[in-house]
Amino acid sequence: MDVEGALDDAGDADSADAHAAGRIVQQNPVYQTFVCVGLIAFGVMHLLIGWIALQIAWGGQGSDQQASGTGALQELAQKPGGKIALMVCAVGLFVLVLWQLIEAAIGHTHVTGKQRLGRRLGSLSKVVTYAVIGSAAARIAFGGGGGGGESQQESLVAQIMQNPAGRVLIGVIGLVVIVVGVFGIVKGVRRTFTEDLDGGVPDWAKTMGTLGYCAKGIAVGIVGFLFVWSAITFNAQAAGNTDSALRAIVQQPFGPYLLTAMAAGMAAFGLFSFVWAFNARHEKAR
Repeated sequence: MDVEGALDDAGDADSADAHAAGRIVQQNPVYQTFVCVGLIAFGVMHLLIGWIALQIAWGGQGSDQQASGTGALQELAQKPGGKIALMVCAVGLFVLVLWQLIEAAIGHTHVTGKQRLGRRLGSLSKVVTYAVIGSAAARIAFGGGGGGGESQQESLVAQIMQNPAGRVLIGVIGLVVIVVGVFGIVKGVRRTFTEDLDGGVPDWAKTMGTLGYCAKGIAVGIVGFLFVWSAITFNAQAAGNTDSALRAIVQQPFGPYLLTAMAAGMAAFGLFSFVWAFNARHEKAR
């Protein structure tokens, strides 16, 4: 049996009614507006992460804030009108969840076979990302915390490592995260992110996308390394998030300069997200 053909058939196994309904939703102007809002919120979050990272690099007033999605949302909440902005962001991010669920179910029809399957699995991973950030935005907007942050993560890692195969599991998670980071860098260098765009965009936007995806890939890769190191040293506190990764960079030789470059990369991704917001690719009605 032709494996590529079998994967194509599996990818097209969805009912015609589901495809038609999904495309109708994706062509709805209200739906597309909220997708745009969600991607703008995603961009603002990365701009704030870049700003916090810059403060960490040079010991600014915001250096005690978390350089992560939650930290960026908490920073936004402190601004005038921040709570209202967070509510709008939360709605937009939850629409991004719906967007990627549809993409995972019937999307990426411009590619076939293994490539389509890989893209749909990638959309499923984005569902988790947008859902987590959207939930944090909603909690902060309504006066709750951001989800516990790094201390909650350390507690969870510690609990997992108490199990017989816990250290192995944490190590495997770290390796998977490293692979995800590498894929992000490759996506930036090869500029395959342009396939998520509908129509042409300026060269400067592509440059922002390249810098942004590479910076995010490096940060994710460092997070993965921290998880692997946590498993090797049997130290739950060694595992970290984006904030931990960025703070690890500043401890290296020429750390402030390296972290400044990373901050610029995060900001570049934020700017690219604004372009993406107005050029997001949606499945066309047939």
